[in-house]
Amino acid sequence: MLDPGFLHYRNGPDALESYDWDGIISAKIDLPSSRFKYSAALSGSLLSLLTIFIQDDPNIDPADGSVTLTTSDETSTLPVARHHIGGYWSKTLTATQRLVDRLVDDAPSRLLLDRPEELLRSIKSLGSRS
Repeated sequence: MLDPGFLHYRNGPDALESYDWDGIISAKIDLPSSRFKYSAALSGSLLSLLTIFIQDDPNIDPADGSVTLTTSDETSTLPVARHHIGGYWSKTLTATQRLVDRLVDDAPSRLLLDRPEELLRSIKSLGSRS
């Protein structure tokens, strides 16, 4: 979760860590990507067909991704739970990484987190440049 003062990381229902933006040097997102825009829909459909075919749960879970967070004190690799197998659309990941980079590097831009409409316009602009 993001707010103008902190990046909040939740791992499970109770564990919450907060990182002051001013102490963050970098945040690098590591998730599998795909050039196919609808890879989640395709992988979900194929998994559903496999489940119907074998008449059982195939127990195929996506591997977690991660965010490597470098602060003035340490570097931590934090797991990011994924909700589907297959990659995320590469343009979305690129825009997300650019937005995070901007929030880390440009303190005034963090005020956009209080104004979601302006933030969405900014994200759209970042995504169209990729």
